[in-house]
Amino acid sequence: MRSSFEIDENIKVMVVEDHALVCDGTENLLTTHLNRTVVDRVSNGLDVYAACQRNVPDLILMDLGLPGMNGIDIIGRLKKRWSHLCIVVLTAYAMECKAREAIAMGAQAYVLKQSSRHVLFTALKTAMLGKCFVDPALHIGDGGMLESGVNKNIFSKGELTKREKQ
Repeated sequence: MRSSFEIDENIKVMVVEDHALVCDGTENLLTTHLNRTVVDRVSNGLDVYAACQRNVPDLILMDLGLPGMNGIDIIGRLKKRWSHLCIVVLTAYAMECKAREAIAMGAQAYVLKQSSRHVLFTALKTAMLGKCFVDPALHIGDGGMLESGVNKNIFSKGELTKREKQ
């Protein structure tokens, strides 16, 4: 059963996830429902930059809790080198502060692993259209979809607290 939208067939997708079972499931969803092939799978944060140099992906689905280097730092490094890169965070961290950090560093979407595939597909579609998406389970923004260009300021709380920085 195909999703109601297709990602452009020329889009190169990379999955960055340290749990093999989650990576397999993510790749299966992309292959089965979106007719996309994953060009690379990376399980260590220190290997992501080199994998991007080799494959030059257009879209990355990335976990935040990775060995070697955390996902927030990786997002910042990648966006400095490849500003066009579309990064969709797929994480177990159901915390507003993590979503704030990821979006501030340049991620286009933040999706919880506990969410349905339909939430992930909506996030992918929204991100590929150049808009920002935050999982509705976090109760941030206007139902998840946020205008491009607003993504750096979608959270009006300002600076992170000491606790959020931990």
